[in-house]
Amino acid sequence: MNSAACDNPSKDGGSLGVSGDRSPGEGGREKTAYLTIDDGPTPSTGRKLDCLVARKIPAVLFCRGQAMEEDRAAVLDAIKRGFLIGNHSYDHPHFSDLTVEAACAQIRRTEAIIESLYAEAGVARPAKFFRFPYGDKGALTFNDVLAQPTAEGAARKAAIQACLRELGYSLPPLPGVTYPFWRDCLAREVDWYWTYDVREWALEATPPEPDLRTPADLWARMEIVDPARGFGLNSSGSDEVILTHDHAESDAIFEEIIARLQAKGLRFALPPF
Repeated sequence: MNSAACDNPSKDGGSLGVSGDRSPGEGGREKTAYLTIDDGPTPSTGRKLDCLVARKIPAVLFCRGQAMEEDRAAVLDAIKRGFLIGNHSYDHPHFSDLTVEAACAQIRRTEAIIESLYAEAGVARPAKFFRFPYGDKGALTFNDVLAQPTAEGAARKAAIQACLRELGYSLPPLPGVTYPFWRDCLAREVDWYWTYDVREWALEATPPEPDLRTPADLWARMEIVDPARGFGLNSSGSDEVILTHDHAESDAIFEEIIARLQAKGLRFALPPF
């Protein structure tokens, strides 16, 4: 990876440092958003999908293998309703804490579960997508995805990416996502990262995050217009890969999260296969 092309990511933990976006509405460009939901299924998955279906919003669900084993019915329902199931490892470890062999075992074990679910649903699997838990690609940089890894970390990362390619995983071309950190770095890899994290999980974080304690803090954060610091939702310069989660702390506010995103005029779409 060319580290110079990936300098200065935002440390607020939402999206990463970018530059060159236009102000909202400039040029009249319609902004596409790819909604991704991590960590399911949970007991509330069905209600969240009801909300999305009612609003005609597609999504990629990056699911944990262990959770899919425990609630196959929820995943079968999602598949039959047209949602795409992605691989989010078996039990959500930091991949930098695993050996390469254990990392690939996490991917392969969950791959087999997803294959069996699509077969049981009687639906052809349209694509194979993967997202690392915590965005940790196994390069020994943990959550700092754009940090320059050591030689050991780079070799580990390359081996895990090779494992994903061997299994047929891919990151589809998303030409409308034009943030430099995505275009010059993340788009070269096989796994899915994101451009904006709603961060609803922070409402229950331990220790708490000082600026994200209530839903009102999340809504205020969504309104920031500062692409240079990683807040691009309200700017028309790039499409978005939006991350939210299927967690208990989002149950009561999930519909409002979606409504507030939709109110920005985003056009939600599935990625090309």
